[in-house]
Amino acid sequence: MKSFLKTTFALSIILGLMQSVRAMEHKLSTISNDEDANTYTIGIVTDEDNIEVKQVLKKEFDGRGNVISVDKYSPADLAKGVVMVKRKGYEIVKLKAQNFNASDSADLDMEVLVSALSKDTDNYDLKVEKQGEKWKLLLNNKDATKMFFVTNKKFMIGTVGIKDVKVK
Repeated sequence: MKSFLKTTFALSIILGLMQSVRAMEHKLSTISNDEDANTYTIGIVTDEDNIEVKQVLKKEFDGRGNVISVDKYSPADLAKGVVMVKRKGYEIVKLKAQNFNASDSADLDMEVLVSALSKDTDNYDLKVEKQGEKWKLLLNNKDATKMFFVTNKKFMIGTVGIKDVKVK
């Protein structure tokens, strides 16, 4: 009986690892900015059949391409809203899913801090869509494979927020 339990436990672990290995990662967008050399990628992880979104990934890279951090969010996290970028105690970029259909699309609201001084924010409409076997990120209905964040700088203060988000 003891060896049966050990074998069952070992098989459960192996099957769990195999399942996670077969999941598919899809990069949706590479994000850069005019503040520093760091870049971000936003992507999703689907099940092994590329049918259902299981996670949203945010990876941050330094100027040399080395991974600084990897953050993972579930669809439930996105429905509640998540802070994607936080600097010096300020929530710079937040994402919230309005309509999340894990098998083919999601409407996302991206809120960016325009000015930490006045607490002004701006909202951008993002959409994730499955097009055939590929997943796409759209910003205002434009392919957002590459996005560029223009920082809001004030004389003698420095960067206070994000002035604009552009598709490249």
